[in-house]
Amino acid sequence: MSFTEDKFHTRVYGLPEQAAHIRLICSDFKYTIRRGELAGRGSMQPAPHCRTYVFQLSYRVGKPPKITITEPELRCRDDQDDVPHTYGPNEPCLFRPGVDWSHKDLIATTIIPWLAAWLFYYELWHATGQWFGGGEHPEVPEGAVVTEDPNDTNKE
Repeated sequence: MSFTEDKFHTRVYGLPEQAAHIRLICSDFKYTIRRGELAGRGSMQPAPHCRTYVFQLSYRVGKPPKITITEPELRCRDDQDDVPHTYGPNEPCLFRPGVDWSHKDLIATTIIPWLAAWLFYYELWHATGQWFGGGEHPEVPEGAVVTEDPNDTNKE
């Protein structure tokens, strides 16, 4: 399998190699590589008691991978307005761009396990109403109204 190096002579995994590694842990991962983009679809069950989720992945070298859950769609609890740790509908927040993941990483050993963990915590959140997955929330858009959570016990 081929790879390239960036300007600092650091190994950068090519799209075929990324896809092959993903298939090693998600055997039903089907993909295409066109115009410099890896686009694929696979499924995973984060734990034996959990549902099976279908996800789509799109990735271009030099940009962060994008994961979307396609089946079943992510849904809110009846007592909450939003699904925690998401960038948008059906887009889980798996990492801090530019911090936790780089184009030198294998998607199969970072993004895919992070997705499994996120889905596990998503199901736990549905059962308990609490998000146990840790992490930081995506940035709040400029101009949005931010209020303090009176139940936040992590204040300094």
